[in-house]
Amino acid sequence: MAGTSFVSKPYVTRVDLERMGNFIWPLVDGERNLIDIGALVREKFGEAAEPLYERLAEYFRTLERNGFIVWKEEPTEEIES
Repeated sequence: MAGTSFVSKPYVTRVDLERMGNFIWPLVDGERNLIDIGALVREKFGEAAEPLYERLAEYFRTLERNGFIVWKEEPTEEIES
């Protein structure tokens, strides 16, 4: 998941989210990946975000399961030997 970003999310969404979810949802923009979002969450919430990536993974699994996001693969750079 760390090497992926989001291809789409609904233009308008009405869902009750907890405080961290309210911060994260606008960051889901198709440009940022899970690592980028995690860094912003850590900056905003500090220790209160821990265990950060476990919580983010569960949050994004829930969004995907409910059809709020679709994952896209990031292009990888080939390494010549």
